[in-house]
Amino acid sequence: MNSECKESLTRNLEDKYDLESIKIVTAETLKLFAYFKSEYGDLFEYKKHRFEPIRAREWAVEILEAGISADEFYYGRYQAVKKCKYPLERAYEFIELCKQFSNNVYPDVRQSYIDAANLNYRHE
Repeated sequence: MNSECKESLTRNLEDKYDLESIKIVTAETLKLFAYFKSEYGDLFEYKKHRFEPIRAREWAVEILEAGISADEFYYGRYQAVKKCKYPLERAYEFIELCKQFSNNVYPDVRQSYIDAANLNYRHE
């Protein structure tokens, strides 16, 4: 996908979100990039052109579009360094890691028992 097409797509998605949300997520994404730089050192230096502020804004819009929560974001950040030998270069790769958070959340045992006793089945 050429850069003009991607930029156009990002601008179309930006219209869906308020500017303040985009700014907040962009700032967190820039912190993520700084974290990558501190963790990966020289591996990051070779690809630093992929981690510039304009790219952070693109990531922010994609993260908002995916509906990633703050907890999922921080889980993805941790997993990105823990599981990956190289810094993630694409937002969709980071989003996939973030979405694994919901798979690791277990329901409260007591609440599940009460729900079952009251015939409140969430899957129905």
